Amino acid sequence: MMKSIRQRAPMGANEVAVAGLSAATSGTTNGPGALGISSSQPSRSPGWFTGAWRKRVLGGLQRLIEIAQVPGGLRACFRRPPSLAAHRLMLGLKQADPGIKTVLDGGANFGQFACAAAEVFPAAQIYAFEPLPAAAAQFIRNLAMRPQVKLIHSALGAHNGTVFFHPNEYSQSSSVLAQTATHARSFSQDKQLAPIEVPITSLDTFASANVLTPPILIKLDLQGYELEALRGATKLLQRTDYVLIETVFEPMYEREPLFEDILAFMVGAGFKFRMPLAFLRDERDIIVQMDALFVRNPMTL
Repeated sequence: MMKSIRQRAPMGANEVAVAGLSAATSGTTNGPGALGISSSQPSRSPGWFTGAWRKRVLGGLQRLIEIAQVPGGLRACFRRPPSLAAHRLMLGLKQADPGIKTVLDGGANFGQFACAAAEVFPAAQIYAFEPLPAAAAQFIRNLAMRPQVKLIHSALGAHNGTVFFHPNEYSQSSSVLAQTATHARSFSQDKQLAPIEVPITSLDTFASANVLTPPILIKLDLQGYELEALRGATKLLQRTDYVLIETVFEPMYEREPLFEDILAFMVGAGFKFRMPLAFLRDERDIIVQMDALFVRNPMTL
């Protein structure tokens, strides 16, 4: 939803509950995800609830409380695919307009945002774009029971045809663009793989062949390719009401535009920046990304 929209997902409610239960009932590890306690540690020794273990358990319980305080948060963590980040974005969008009828989801991944959109806007038609074959296949499995969601197996950009695309071991970091050294410092676990050729289309081309009922929301989480997608949507933007864009404050990919570049384009297209809906901190605890909500400026109508 990110690493902003496609955010590295917080621990889900089920994970927190399992972690808390495991910590409360066992002093040894029993395989992956068992809180990282040495198997040689005696069960319930005098110091069993200290140090890193205590921090992990208390952190998990605090996280569970935070999730429970979000309206629909527990449900969001247990649905398929789980994403509290996408659910929170939807709640923010619902406050902006509870009557959104069309959602265009650029960078759909496994369907986290599309699933949340279908939950919060059940009357909306949702069109999702995902170029990676494996992610698209998982999307179809996850959203099979959502008839209002349609997947388009394509990247988004300013032209139609094909483009070389860089998959990533962390699929949400995949992009048309190559990663920079800043990305490697900020998210060291991400590993970009050899590029593959995928189809690409523009939103204007898609919109010309489909009936899109207003109010219209465009969401773009394209890992640095958002501005190219916007350039391919100049006609559609004239009748779009809301645009949610993952923006950055330092480039994570080669030739990636910064927030001020996106802002300048959107103002020129007749939109105004309304609010941030989410932030992302990197491994250095620096805010590097923001989900920015733009709304059509009524003075341009």
